[in-house]
Amino acid sequence: MANAYFYSNTAVQTTLGGNISNSATSFTVASTTGFPASVPFVLAIDYGAATEELVLVTAPPAGTTLTVTRGFSGTSAQSHSIGAVVRHVVNAQDLTDFRTHEASTGAVHGLTGSIVGTSDSQTLGNKTLTSPTINAGALSGTFTGNPTLSGNPAFSGTPNFTGTIQSTQSAATNVTLGAIVTADTFDRFRLQAGGRMEWGPGNAARDAIAYRDAVGVLGTVDTAWRVYRTAAASLAYAALQTGDANPRWYTEATGKHWWGNGTAAVDTNLYRSGAGALTTDGSFAVGGSFTATGVGGQLHARKTGDTTVTNSTVVTQDPHLVVTVPANSIWEMVGCIFYASGVITGDLNYQFTGPAGSSGFHTAVGPSTVVNTDPPNEAVGASQSGNRTIATAIGSGRSYGVPNTGNVFGLEMKGMFEIAGTSGTISVDWAQQTAQTTGTTLKIYSWFSLTRVA
Repeated sequence: MANAYFYSNTAVQTTLGGNISNSATSFTVASTTGFPASVPFVLAIDYGAATEELVLVTAPPAGTTLTVTRGFSGTSAQSHSIGAVVRHVVNAQDLTDFRTHEASTGAVHGLTGSIVGTSDSQTLGNKTLTSPTINAGALSGTFTGNPTLSGNPAFSGTPNFTGTIQSTQSAATNVTLGAIVTADTFDRFRLQAGGRMEWGPGNAARDAIAYRDAVGVLGTVDTAWRVYRTAAASLAYAALQTGDANPRWYTEATGKHWWGNGTAAVDTNLYRSGAGALTTDGSFAVGGSFTATGVGGQLHARKTGDTTVTNSTVVTQDPHLVVTVPANSIWEMVGCIFYASGVITGDLNYQFTGPAGSSGFHTAVGPSTVVNTDPPNEAVGASQSGNRTIATAIGSGRSYGVPNTGNVFGLEMKGMFEIAGTSGTISVDWAQQTAQTTGTTLKIYSWFSLTRVA
């Protein structure tokens, strides 16, 4: 606290510069040499005389003019004559203050309560610390109120917090909470002001992340979620709707999935029944498309529009009749090709083409290009009416005729193809048998299907 009074060892004794009454609050002196530089300080007027009076100087001297409070410390304000001795003095008030301070055990140095030492071991009670700096030390007990901690406060041990802990940051990516193990170079856990949580091993950057991705949605970045349970049938993940009595979906630690309606116990499942095999104990329905490339899987191709070839004998892939097959697979084929031409000689030449190394045969029952080419199923007339049934290897062509120009003709196809070590496409490639300016058309609704058998 500030000094109550100020003193000087070099104050020169002086005299009044004029008469003063007992009520005057300012006067002049012959000299202020050596007077204290700060106020208040005490002067004695008529020093050593019966009319001695103490005054308290309350403002720095203005030249040789002093502003004072009269009758200080029990003395009486009196009239004084020019030339009266004026002297800077120590007075009874000073000595009394010393003794009072010396005898006090509390309320000293401007404090209320006991004296606080700088080296003694003390227990302080009922103290309010305003803007203190605390270096190290241990805290114990319960702290109440709403403290605000700034900077980067670090806690060790097991601090216990009740109520709400709130961290206010200037940016969403600022760290609001972190946890580190002694000797770590990185936080093992970090919480950002935006709610993003990160975990790591302590000796490298954090790599497991969870955050709010959208309204009511948690997201993660390159992070796997794992649940470890002691029993194989224990619940690992579950989903319920508000008000449900039972899960609508859950997963056991074995990976077995269960579904229900939320009211009754779950009743539908899907699980691994063996190596590479999924099984359900109920029914399995597909509302949309279903694709399987293993044994039993099927592939389908169909024409969604007519395609016409004119004046060309170079077989090319049909834009619709094509599917992609994996390597090392065997497929059973069935299908039907519909075709027509505006000229009887507009014969069709087609083949199945597969990836390099493919093998297999197919047959197609349909009109031959000439009479008696294959054993007919009906009497042979003057027109092309015999049916061809000869087997054709994949990659080899076979031609079929147009008995008349007024009908659409069909080839009923069956076969089996083996795909070797190269994946690729199986397609119907076709052209005219003899180039004709009148086109040959492969019609909409032509199709073929493959069913994998090995």
